[in-house]
Amino acid sequence: MAHQWDAYCGEAFERLCREALPLLYEKEGMSGRSQIGEYWDREVQIDVVGLRADEWIDLGECRASLDETANQADEVRNAVVIMRRLTR
Repeated sequence: MAHQWDAYCGEAFERLCREALPLLYEKEGMSGRSQIGEYWDREVQIDVVGLRADEWIDLGECRASLDETANQADEVRNAVVIMRRLTR
């Protein structure tokens, strides 16, 4: 049961982060359209992807706990490489 609760909380937190991104954009004064979602494949999972009208791409890793921070930097680096390939 605890594992299911952790998974549920993790998914809910990821959703909350995606929903908060437009508010952060607004606070920064970013105008124009944006697309917000997530990306995953066999190599990497990116919890939050923001494709902005000013051609910036925001990538976010969401963690409801700090237990798994060791692999986050490698995942983000891999995600950046993959996103560069996808946007070319």
